[in-house]
Amino acid sequence: MSQASALLATLAGIYLAACISPGPNWFLIGELAVSQRRREAVQVALGIAAGSTTWATLSITGVATVLARYPEFGFAWRALGAAYLMWCGMSMLRRAGVPSFGPAAGRESASGMHRHPFRTGLSASLSNPKAGLFWTGVFAANVPGQAPVWLAVGIVAMIAAMSSIFHVGLARMFQAEALQAGYHRYGAWIRSFSGMFLTMIGFRLILLP
Repeated sequence: MSQASALLATLAGIYLAACISPGPNWFLIGELAVSQRRREAVQVALGIAAGSTTWATLSITGVATVLARYPEFGFAWRALGAAYLMWCGMSMLRRAGVPSFGPAAGRESASGMHRHPFRTGLSASLSNPKAGLFWTGVFAANVPGQAPVWLAVGIVAMIAAMSSIFHVGLARMFQAEALQAGYHRYGAWIRSFSGMFLTMIGFRLILLP
């Protein structure tokens, strides 16, 4: 195996481990998918993938490192991200008592994050500055300082493909009939838990940088 192939395999393993750890992205995709909003769930997944690709690009080009040198900017960015996650969480809490399916659910789906699902996924991904720090650390530890341009492009392309495949696959997984049946029965509890989780993550971004 060549050095480039070994490097790509290492980065793929690290990113896969990060992807399979449940977090806000899982809740955003899952809540839409199990509530039978298949198209919106896939669009959120693609938005998340676009955000991950953006952070990887900023990190490998050194932009994220430069931004990290300005704490004020980092705090402002983190505050915006926290506010967005709390907004998503409170939107879920507000809809907790709305039936999972039917006319009422249809009216609710026309508002909030369901109206612009791709933008929701992209914003959720970009609003987490720790993603930039994650990739900066990963690249600093694994990618040679004088890596050729073609290798950097290959790394970003691999991350884009992996993120798209994983998150769209996650949306498909949550569309299983058994999960949808459970959501139909326990939708209010699931939305309440998801809303509280996202809201707490938002508070944590501000209180625990």
